[in-house]
Amino acid sequence: QGTHTARFGEIEQRGVALTPKGRQLYDDLLRNAGTGQDNLTHQMHLQETFRAFPDSEFLMRQQGLAWFRYR
Repeated sequence: QGTHTARFGEIEQRGVALTPKGRQLYDDLLRNAGTGQDNLTHQMHLQETFRAFPDSEFLMRQQGLAWFRYR
């Protein structure tokens, strides 16, 4: 049984549905990114923080962060 709780940008940013492990990493990074700064500083901090999240399908699959199905 699954649920759909994607927030704005989650799937769009990475282009895939995240596994529980991937979702946990995403949530942890988002929490660590903080808020309350001017937009430019905040965007730079987000970019730095999310370097810990792979940006390739190969690495996301290898690390078990996203769902993949092949036919």
